[in-house]
Amino acid sequence: MEYRNDEKDIKPDNILLDEIGHFHITDFNIATVLEDSPLATSMSGTKPYIAPEIFDCAMELCVGYSYAVDWWSLGVVAYEMLRGTRPFDIHSNTSIQDVRILFQMGLECPRSWSEQMVDLISKLLCVSPGLRVSNLVELKQIKCLQRYDVDAVIQRLYRPPFQPPVRSLGK
Repeated sequence: MEYRNDEKDIKPDNILLDEIGHFHITDFNIATVLEDSPLATSMSGTKPYIAPEIFDCAMELCVGYSYAVDWWSLGVVAYEMLRGTRPFDIHSNTSIQDVRILFQMGLECPRSWSEQMVDLISKLLCVSPGLRVSNLVELKQIKCLQRYDVDAVIQRLYRPPFQPPVRSLGK
């Protein structure tokens, strides 16, 4: 039996900043027990940030899902940070059938966003998990991110543009 943390429940509430301004993902209490399969099948997470394939599994329309679900959630958070609203009007009481309809209607990005930003968000919020950006190699190939050294970002070598006031961190 293998325990794997596929569903990290990535959402704004679970992203914290350290004293320098680097982000940290928290709340890893949702774990999936995988017996002999590399795919998870449970319906868990926070509904507005859940990837389409998780809803499909809940309706028994797919055999399982993998790490691509976390990249979807990251896309929802990125969209929400840029626009101030989530890309799909999904709430805790939205039915799975209505969620699937919203996904079929497609993603709408503001016209004010650059072509490169739309490209990034569209690749993170691709309904098909096989076509979605789902690893660092693919992420590095997205045009708007090519000017950054992604490895340096991961190693926290860049100075974040925002540093929270230390007095608000409880020190």
